[in-house]
Amino acid sequence: MEIDSQNLTPPGSPILGYSGIRDSKVSSNTPRKLCQESESESNVSFFTFSCKGPVYSQDKTFSPHGFFRRNEINTVLQIFNSLGNDFLMEDEEAKTIYKFFGFDFHVTEIKEMKILIQMCRNRIYSIENLAWRTITFKFSIPIASRSIDDGRYHNPLQLRQEISSFLNFLVKNLNGYMKFDYQDLLAGLIRSLGTTKQWSSSLLHHCGSKTDNQCTSPEYHLFHLNWEIRWFLLIIFRMKDSMLNWILDDLFHIAYMKFRTTDGNLAEKSPFNCYCIKEFWAMLRILIEEIKPNGNCFWDVVTLGISRLELNQTDLLFPLWMMSHLAELWDYDITGEQCSSESSQFITKTNCYEFINNILKDWLSTNTNIQKVIDVHSFLQKFITCWGFDLTLIVTLWSHWFQRIDKGFEVRNLDPYSSATKWLRFVTIICEKRRRRDDTIGDPLSTDSFFAFVTLLIQSASVASMKDWRKLTSSICSRMSQKTVESLSENGLTRMVTIFLCMATIAKNDSLDMCERLDETLHYAKESLRLTKVRGRCAMVLLLLQKSIDISSVYGHLMRTVDEVMGTIHRSPAERDQIMVYLDLIENLPKVSPDLNLGQSNLISVNLTPWLASCGPNYVTRTLRILHILFHTWLLAPETIPTTEKSRVAKILQEKTEQFLQQTVVGSLDCSDVTPFAEFAVDLTLFQKSNRNISAANKFFQLFALTPRTVPKVSEIYIDRLISNQLDSSDNFFLSEIPLTQCWIRLIILGCEVPLKLSQKILNPHTESENLNIISTTLKNDVLLKRFCEFVNSSECFWTKSQLGEILNPVGAAVKVTVEKGYDRDLMLVDSVVNSTNLILKTIIFDKIYIRNSQSSFVHLILESFVPSFLGKPPWEKMSIGLVKTLKNFLHQIFISIIKTANWLQDPFLKRKLCDIFRFAFLGYITTGELEEDNPGLVSTVILIIH
Repeated sequence: MEIDSQNLTPPGSPILGYSGIRDSKVSSNTPRKLCQESESESNVSFFTFSCKGPVYSQDKTFSPHGFFRRNEINTVLQIFNSLGNDFLMEDEEAKTIYKFFGFDFHVTEIKEMKILIQMCRNRIYSIENLAWRTITFKFSIPIASRSIDDGRYHNPLQLRQEISSFLNFLVKNLNGYMKFDYQDLLAGLIRSLGTTKQWSSSLLHHCGSKTDNQCTSPEYHLFHLNWEIRWFLLIIFRMKDSMLNWILDDLFHIAYMKFRTTDGNLAEKSPFNCYCIKEFWAMLRILIEEIKPNGNCFWDVVTLGISRLELNQTDLLFPLWMMSHLAELWDYDITGEQCSSESSQFITKTNCYEFINNILKDWLSTNTNIQKVIDVHSFLQKFITCWGFDLTLIVTLWSHWFQRIDKGFEVRNLDPYSSATKWLRFVTIICEKRRRRDDTIGDPLSTDSFFAFVTLLIQSASVASMKDWRKLTSSICSRMSQKTVESLSENGLTRMVTIFLCMATIAKNDSLDMCERLDETLHYAKESLRLTKVRGRCAMVLLLLQKSIDISSVYGHLMRTVDEVMGTIHRSPAERDQIMVYLDLIENLPKVSPDLNLGQSNLISVNLTPWLASCGPNYVTRTLRILHILFHTWLLAPETIPTTEKSRVAKILQEKTEQFLQQTVVGSLDCSDVTPFAEFAVDLTLFQKSNRNISAANKFFQLFALTPRTVPKVSEIYIDRLISNQLDSSDNFFLSEIPLTQCWIRLIILGCEVPLKLSQKILNPHTESENLNIISTTLKNDVLLKRFCEFVNSSECFWTKSQLGEILNPVGAAVKVTVEKGYDRDLMLVDSVVNSTNLILKTIIFDKIYIRNSQSSFVHLILESFVPSFLGKPPWEKMSIGLVKTLKNFLHQIFISIIKTANWLQDPFLKRKLCDIFRFAFLGYITTGELEEDNPGLVSTVILIIH
């Protein structure tokens, strides 16, 4: 950009925005002329850093108004590339006048240039004086506008901008003033700056300001001015070794002082005072990589700089901390934009692992502080991201940690290992963290500090080549000898298993090999750690199934242990815990590779039946609930790919549980929750139906829905689940109308809750067309039964007497069981059975349901059960008090039903039952008044007829 000859101040910076350098309209020989002093403050501020305050890990961007984002690096590189090609003409030098610090100067005259530099130094002293007064007297210096020459104060920002403007002018016009000996010319300025070791503590730890250059603190402006001058001097001296080393030493010193005063978690702290220092380092990194001073790359320069520090043994953590943050600088491209760390063009091909390893060995040999060890591993993760895999680094760490694998340090929570699924989820967390470079290690370290190493190991393994992977696994496994494993405690064994599981998780082709090694290694562990071994092996099996790998080669040790414990009658609490871990594995089978044949049937114990028979009610309930989940979510789920394993597993489970269910649901269950029994019974029924084995499905239905001694609650839940499942499906229901009506009647008789869908199926088709939806809501059982009886009495009833007898057989069976068992503790059940039977006899015409000479009909069962024949002592005295009380109110209905039957006098059975009723009456169990309550004179008439 051509400079107007009328101007009095230097032009805008080329360094921030390519001013002048990238203007295609300007010749490289264009003379520099005067600029007006009317440039806006925003343009002048381009010569300075733009601060964002302290560095935060969540914010990785630089200020858009700072050096880096205004293309500083591109401009500097162009200046370096053009040095020696751009000289001012001799006849124009005398005409070139510029205005700095309020005065006009012939910048081509060495004498006037020295005056300019001296004035620059004076203004630096002025800012230092303002900063010193602020620190000393703890109050802000009033801002004035008078010249420094008469002792009056200046605005520190104005002073800083004037200095940066002048130095920027020198940078821009390096080619025009090549004849100057800058080393001699600027020697005094450099000496006056000194080193950061001479700074006050307050200045050393200055952390910038979020208000940027609006900050009025002289100390803020002094801190940033020092680094702006150093940056300009670095360019003016073209990265000369002495200048580069001076600046690097200062940068390292302020970082070191921050390191010495940092408390707490070092990994969360930054070595950069503010974003401007981080920006300085980022720009410096790119310049060194581009220019390669003395053939050195950035890491060469850094390690040489660190070696110049006088560090003692306790300070060895500083290089690791510092270099880990410098490694993050590869996240920025040449324009200051954050880029992906995965992009190869921004990842250095060189590394200094040898330097890091030497420091690491020395540091680990003298440090046992767990938090600092964790910090170190978080630092090393960044090196692996930047430099890639290094076997020596992992071996160094493994040697350190292996000696401590069995220690109990910092183990704060064992819950992640309490089951196979939790353990595997924990492993997944560890393995996923290594993919997100900026994440904290998080959950694993909150559980056990050992996983600082595991996380680093997994990150290294994930970037290793196949050749390096094999070397790595060999190095890890070689230390897991039989003797070592035999001596491990629970802590050590848990950590060892976790390492194997993590490596098997990230392995590309060697997952099965790692699991086979783990399975064999666990064989050597102490027998007292059997629970941990079972958990580890179950997690291993789930891992392989998740990766769709056949488990046939690794299930043996696990299932031998499970079979042994399940086959034992007397089990310790630890052995029961082993079975619970195994059942957790079974429960999670549907979640891993459900449609593949991977040997899952090998995981069903041969001793499942003895376990159910001897483990106790709570364990039975939990086991059946888990098996139900297995059926419901996997074995009965629609197949996307036909698999033989699903069918094989279901068949084995049926064989192992069928006999147990038959023995337990008939009679009384010693369980507070019978739902798992009923739901699993439904699963077995539907499995047989899905295999088109209708006869077997009907067999299960008869057992769980219609067997008289099946626990009523089991039947209720079984029928509800079965009806809901089948009537909602598109498949035809496998049961005919009569069995469905029988189970409906049984539920009503026993006082159970009747599924609405079943009531609709039984009653709605038998109503007139205008009342098809008569059963649209849940009705009480007595209402349902009454409507059924009314239908039986109606002309619409299409059932024959024998069919009605078959449908009502559950009534007789329920009555017989009620009388035999008494149900002293369940009077509601007794009342329901008696009252429902009473309703049937009262509502249905007796002739429609009574079958002469049929001792198996439900009427015969009712009469024989409620009115038994006897000689001597009445059988009612053997019955429960509640049942007798209920029956007293029921005898008159039996009496009335009998005498209303046609030709009852010709039926010996009915006559005998009437005689039994009168015997009860004469013995005082019922009065004749009760019998003829609704039929005056009827009793005396019947007595005369009978006799």
